[in-house]
Amino acid sequence: EGTGGQAPYTITDAEGAFVATVNWRAPALDTVLLRFTREEVEYIINCGRPFSPMPGWRAAVNKGPLNEQQIQNLIDYLESIQLTPEEAQKIPVLGGEADPVLAFVKSL
Repeated sequence: EGTGGQAPYTITDAEGAFVATVNWRAPALDTVLLRFTREEVEYIINCGRPFSPMPGWRAAVNKGPLNEQQIQNLIDYLESIQLTPEEAQKIPVLGGEADPVLAFVKSL
């Protein structure tokens, strides 16, 4: 199921010192191509997402375990599980949960 999940993530300050641990809500994969172009998804997979648990996966870019063909296969798979815009609009928002980093900052 491509609906997202959670991953523990440690927030650090500019010097790398521990600030807090949060459960990072992962985005749904079955709507990723409604939010990003194929090229943007390729960039995110290759390089990761700064300040998140998402590492880069491409060997040539980030010394990750995937080669260019494997990245393209992954994007093809993501394309095959995409919901239509109409299907995506019917999915309820999960209790209005905020981004965990934003929620942490608001709690300060």
